[in-house]
Amino acid sequence: MSWYSSSWTHRAPFSVDNHASAQASADVSIVLPNDWPEFWDNVQSNGNDIRVTRQDGGTLEVFDLESFNATTRVGTIEIQDKSLVDLDSSTAVSAVAGFIYWGNSDASSGETTFTINGNAKTGSVVVGVPGSGSQRTVTCRPEAPGATSPRTEIAKISGEEIHLWWDLSGVLARRRMPFQNNTAFEEIHNVTYQVDNNSSAQAGMITTSDIRIASPSFVRTTIKAGSSGTNYVARLLVEVTGGRKLEFQCTIRVQDPVEPS
Repeated sequence: MSWYSSSWTHRAPFSVDNHASAQASADVSIVLPNDWPEFWDNVQSNGNDIRVTRQDGGTLEVFDLESFNATTRVGTIEIQDKSLVDLDSSTAVSAVAGFIYWGNSDASSGETTFTINGNAKTGSVVVGVPGSGSQRTVTCRPEAPGATSPRTEIAKISGEEIHLWWDLSGVLARRRMPFQNNTAFEEIHNVTYQVDNNSSAQAGMITTSDIRIASPSFVRTTIKAGSSGTNYVARLLVEVTGGRKLEFQCTIRVQDPVEPS
């Protein structure tokens, strides 16, 4: 499974911050960015073509348009969780993915009215270009046999708070033949992230609530602080929809420049 239906021309991933608690069930609320022309220029004026799926890109979730105004470009999608957040225990401390579809002028409404629960989790959509500007990007791939350190290194100043984008496009399996006019196959299910120094987790160097999943297959993490002259290892653990569990690493070299003598 991946693309819901060839009748829908657009989709975007969203990420849910599932770090706050391991509660058995929680609804999700997503505020649609008003500076998202790809969405607002191609969605029906009443939002009838909006669909929400789980991580596999095809299993529909129950959702409600809590608010929606295509003219003012304001909207909030509320998702009644079935297994998006609580699919298995691995999602209890991770950022979880899902998809929003739109772009079908013939679609009738797919929403269901319900009352969202009080402990709803926050979903987010990325509208920027992953890795653009001075953001760093790691091209994810398996490490070489026998490697004792990550092949990718980045440097930062201790006072910087940076975004590190992990590009998973080269490691997710694709279809041999298109399904619903698309060759996507594996998708990001959930991700966890940490920064270590000598195998000791550095909780103060990350912000778990900042993890984002972006199209087509990027994960954004945040790195901050660190001690000048110290090397760290950033670790991204990814579970994909086919059940594979992948890990990618990057060396973080923290060094503050010194004044010339």
